[in-house]
Amino acid sequence: MWNNLKTTSKDTTIEWICIKVPFVLSCYFWIKHSLEATTSIATQKGMCYLFDCNPLVIDSVKIFLMVLTVVLSTLYVLEKKMLLVTFLLFLICFIVFSAHESFGVQDRTGIVTLIWLVQFLAYFLKWKNPDFNLSKNRISFPVQVIVACYTLSALSKLYVSGPSWFLDSQSVILQMLKSNQTQYLDGEIPFGEVMSPKIGFVAQYGKTMSVLLFGALMIELSSGLGLINKKMRLLYGCLLLFLHFGIDFFFGIVISAFYKSMIIFMINPFYLLYLLIRKIPIFQPKTT
Repeated sequence: MWNNLKTTSKDTTIEWICIKVPFVLSCYFWIKHSLEATTSIATQKGMCYLFDCNPLVIDSVKIFLMVLTVVLSTLYVLEKKMLLVTFLLFLICFIVFSAHESFGVQDRTGIVTLIWLVQFLAYFLKWKNPDFNLSKNRISFPVQVIVACYTLSALSKLYVSGPSWFLDSQSVILQMLKSNQTQYLDGEIPFGEVMSPKIGFVAQYGKTMSVLLFGALMIELSSGLGLINKKMRLLYGCLLLFLHFGIDFFFGIVISAFYKSMIIFMINPFYLLYLLIRKIPIFQPKTT
């Protein structure tokens, strides 16, 4: 699709807007959810290992952080004071998500914190070197973080379990039972659905499940190929999206921060919609 249209500086700006607006909105709701859910500090994780995070359970502190997030998010969308804004949003995410994990909830929002950090790095490098390609790297750096996380996930599976991770379908059944039991205890499903038909499918078609697991592992392991160009980024974005569909379907596991960040930076659906609209004759610029 990108080859069919001439890329202009306007397109590059629109591509960035189509990324940063949904990302900062998603980040706002992740921060809001984490602050609302955190009512105590039970353990010490992340920033809370170094500093006392107990003030974050105070309502006035939560309100201050939410107001500050709104102000910073507005400046971010307007592309104002980006060096300071991206650093402060990184800091807020680091503190808030650390407190949320210290409360005992593993939302795996660390990837969002890292994305803000590498965006800050991109703007810092531009500040240090005027020739630095900011328009490319403020998108490329977060994509590198995302694919690195998926690659490390695949490597950790191989390191811990080896080939048995995709060859042993019985272990998959145990994981599915564990997921269903957790959903039952949380009141999300009735007791009768703990032994779901999906478990019967895996038990009956173990080899098919092994092929699917092997494919998922290969997608994660080779996700770095998405860094080659925009076409490969889009291709691997779609492959990783199907991977998340499979995880949700079989295990009921939805890693919101991961898949939403991946969709925003690798698929960029709003920019794709813009490109499609541009192909409609009435929206094409007139030539003289």
